[in-house]
Amino acid sequence: MSKVFGKKKKVYTTGVFDLIHPGHVNILYKAKKFGDYLVVGVQGDDSVFKQKGKFPILSQDERKEMLESLNCVDEVFIYNSLNQIRNYKKIKPNIVVQGSDWDASDPRKTLKKFLSENKIALKLIPYTEGVSTTKLRSKIFDEQLSSVLNRGHASLKKKLKIISINDIEQYEYSDSKRVVRIAQSIKEKNSFHTPVIVAKFENRHILIDGANRIKALESLGADKVFCHVVDYTNTEEVVLDSNEHYLETAFDELKKEFESKGFKILSKKPQSLTEIKSLARIISNKEEFFVYHGGINNSNSLVDKMNSFVSVYNKKSFFRASEIQDFEHNNIKTVIYFNKIEIATIVSIIDNQLMLPTGVTWHKIKERVINFNFNFNSLLPKNTLKKSNTELSNAIKEKQKHYKIRSYAGILYICNEYE
Repeated sequence: MSKVFGKKKKVYTTGVFDLIHPGHVNILYKAKKFGDYLVVGVQGDDSVFKQKGKFPILSQDERKEMLESLNCVDEVFIYNSLNQIRNYKKIKPNIVVQGSDWDASDPRKTLKKFLSENKIALKLIPYTEGVSTTKLRSKIFDEQLSSVLNRGHASLKKKLKIISINDIEQYEYSDSKRVVRIAQSIKEKNSFHTPVIVAKFENRHILIDGANRIKALESLGADKVFCHVVDYTNTEEVVLDSNEHYLETAFDELKKEFESKGFKILSKKPQSLTEIKSLARIISNKEEFFVYHGGINNSNSLVDKMNSFVSVYNKKSFFRASEIQDFEHNNIKTVIYFNKIEIATIVSIIDNQLMLPTGVTWHKIKERVINFNFNFNSLLPKNTLKKSNTELSNAIKEKQKHYKIRSYAGILYICNEYE
């Protein structure tokens, strides 16, 4: 970590350096004047949380980058251990610089003894009066951004609800393998990570994202679910789009089975096919194919043909569009692009008590809430719906109080980001 500097003096100082202000800059520039090479230790996110019970506003990497931009700083590193003696041994500074209240607590006596025994000078610099991260943080959140945050969080609060599972209508099957993994995670952590997305349509609640999570909750005995409710008719909140399936199976291995089930596989899109409707488009080995079937004339036949089509490969390895973005898949051989299904068709499918295969539709949500980690026990039958919603309201307030909800461009709310 450190270098050999001959007779040059190396200076070392530490801190959280969250929301860098004139007080920080003052100490850093004065510290540099004591020597030739200034090394700054930035306390890591986890370490700050353990010591103060809350995370910094800026991440450790953001704080490190800001410090590195200062001319007076020569080297920056992140530390998590509160035992500075380890860092002293690695850095081998000639001088340690801290704020004037640094030696006020008993644990510092051990550090001062080490510094003295190793002939490392200790310089204490008075803090700049009237300036502190706490005051700056308060000013930002309580004065300048409070109205913006309150509007955003108030809007968010209205959309987050606990709803009885029996009151939610579903139109897609769940994936048994994913359900098992999700249930295991909920059980281990005793928390429900991210709310399912429910679309309000007239007086109905339609599940548009989270079939596997609801099934996992039911398998664990829950009768309620943590939901993010959106307006199904408002395209500013949600857009119903087509989905894609990415297969690790070559199309040649699937084509005959598709045809045996009555699907027509055409290499060119026909100019006129009034008697049959397109179901999907397939790309494989840089070739394009179109899938048709003659029996699709209502929601019942659509569901029947869609389930028949997906059954050809649903036991093989495949990924949906939302998943392919999260992983590197180098063995994709076939991509299936489903045609868009309208909201009216979704409603008709539900009314006829039918179910589509998992992942053939994709709802694009403007706002997302992730990593909320709501208490799983609140979703069990022992709690009334009213009590569960009260507990959710209190959880939101608590996260706001400790700045544990971050809004990114008003579209993504990340809770407990560094936990």
